[in-house]
Amino acid sequence: MQSVDTCAPTTVPIYSTYSRNFLDGTFPSAIFELPDLQKLELKSNKIFMKFDNIEKAKKLELLYLSSIDIGSIKGIGKAPALREL
Repeated sequence: MQSVDTCAPTTVPIYSTYSRNFLDGTFPSAIFELPDLQKLELKSNKIFMKFDNIEKAKKLELLYLSSIDIGSIKGIGKAPALREL
Protein backbone atom coordinates (compact mmCIF):
# COMPACT_ATOMS: atom_id res chain seq x y z
CA MET A 1 0.00 0.00 0.00
CA GLN A 2 1.36 3.39 -0.97
CA SER A 3 0.92 6.39 1.34
CA VAL A 4 -0.05 9.85 0.19
CA ASP A 5 1.71 12.90 1.61
CA THR A 6 -1.11 15.32 2.43
CA CYS A 7 1.40 18.01 3.43
CA ALA A 8 3.09 18.22 0.07
CA PRO A 9 3.73 21.83 -0.96
CA THR A 10 1.56 23.28 -3.69
CA THR A 11 2.13 26.19 -5.97
CA VAL A 12 -0.10 29.09 -5.02
CA PRO A 13 -0.52 31.79 -7.67
CA ILE A 14 0.35 35.24 -6.41
CA TYR A 15 -1.78 38.22 -7.28
CA SER A 16 -0.45 41.53 -5.98
CA THR A 17 -2.57 44.62 -6.28
CA TYR A 18 -1.44 48.06 -5.25
CA SER A 19 -3.99 50.01 -7.29
CA ARG A 20 -5.15 53.33 -5.91
CA ASN A 21 -3.14 52.86 -2.71
CA PHE A 22 -1.66 56.39 -2.79
CA LEU A 23 1.84 54.98 -3.34
CA ASP A 24 4.47 57.58 -4.11
CA GLY A 25 8.09 57.15 -5.21
CA THR A 26 10.06 54.38 -6.90
CA PHE A 27 8.44 50.95 -6.78
CA PRO A 28 11.06 48.28 -5.96
CA SER A 29 11.91 46.00 -8.85
CA ALA A 30 12.62 43.28 -6.27
CA ILE A 31 8.92 42.36 -6.59
CA PHE A 32 9.90 40.53 -9.77
CA GLU A 33 11.95 38.13 -7.67
CA LEU A 34 8.81 36.57 -6.17
CA PRO A 35 8.93 33.09 -7.74
CA ASP A 36 5.18 32.58 -8.15
CA LEU A 37 4.12 36.12 -9.10
CA GLN A 38 1.49 35.83 -11.83
CA LYS A 39 -0.39 39.14 -11.77
CA LEU A 40 0.75 42.60 -10.69
CA GLU A 41 -1.54 45.61 -10.62
CA LEU A 42 -0.02 49.02 -9.92
CA LYS A 43 -2.40 51.39 -11.70
CA SER A 44 -3.37 54.85 -10.46
CA ASN A 45 -0.42 55.54 -8.15
CA LYS A 46 2.27 58.23 -8.19
CA ILE A 47 5.12 55.80 -8.67
CA PHE A 48 8.07 55.42 -11.00
CA MET A 49 8.70 51.92 -12.30
CA LYS A 50 11.72 50.20 -13.85
CA PHE A 51 11.76 46.68 -15.19
CA ASP A 52 15.10 45.53 -13.79
CA ASN A 53 14.93 41.84 -12.88
CA ILE A 54 11.61 41.30 -14.69
CA GLU A 55 13.13 38.23 -16.33
CA LYS A 56 13.11 36.59 -12.88
CA ALA A 57 9.31 36.74 -12.83
CA LYS A 58 9.00 33.49 -14.75
CA LYS A 59 5.24 33.16 -14.16
CA LEU A 60 4.19 36.81 -14.55
CA GLU A 61 1.38 36.85 -17.10
CA LEU A 62 -0.55 40.06 -16.36
CA LEU A 63 0.89 43.49 -15.62
CA TYR A 64 -1.42 46.49 -15.17
CA LEU A 65 0.38 49.84 -15.19
CA SER A 66 -2.13 52.49 -16.29
CA SER A 67 -1.83 55.98 -14.79
CA ILE A 68 1.72 55.58 -13.45
CA ASP A 69 5.09 56.96 -14.57
CA ILE A 70 7.02 54.08 -16.06
CA GLY A 71 9.55 56.36 -17.72
CA SER A 72 10.53 53.66 -20.22
CA ILE A 73 9.38 50.18 -21.14
CA LYS A 74 12.99 49.11 -21.67
CA GLY A 75 13.40 45.53 -20.50
CA ILE A 76 9.70 44.67 -20.27
CA GLY A 77 10.06 42.19 -23.12
CA LYS A 78 12.30 40.02 -20.95
CA ALA A 79 9.28 38.76 -18.97
CA PRO A 80 9.02 35.24 -20.38
CA ALA A 81 5.30 34.58 -19.66
CA LEU A 82 3.88 38.10 -19.98
CA ARG A 83 0.77 38.02 -22.16
CA GLU A 84 -1.23 41.06 -21.08
CA LEU A 85 0.02 44.58 -20.41
